[in-house]
Amino acid sequence: MGDRGRALDYFRQALPIRREVGDRAGQAVTRYNIAMIHRADGDLDQAIGELEHVVDLDRQVQHPDLDDATNWQKPRNPYTRTMTPT
Repeated sequence: MGDRGRALDYFRQALPIRREVGDRAGQAVTRYNIAMIHRADGDLDQAIGELEHVVDLDRQVQHPDLDDATNWQKPRNPYTRTMTPT
């Protein structure tokens, strides 16, 4: 609840566990959350690096929530509604 540093620590602890058990969708969700913390902190390079991992993992597992979250990066038809990152 507002303690991004603490949340980041927990997500960083969760990531190797998710890797160890082979939970690629969980890894993607965790990395997405890490990216959003970096984004909120203004560290866009770190956020982009994490999102690149998220997109790669999403391609492997096709997680529906991640597809929605990363869809704004894909090219859009100018006549359709566009999504912006939140």
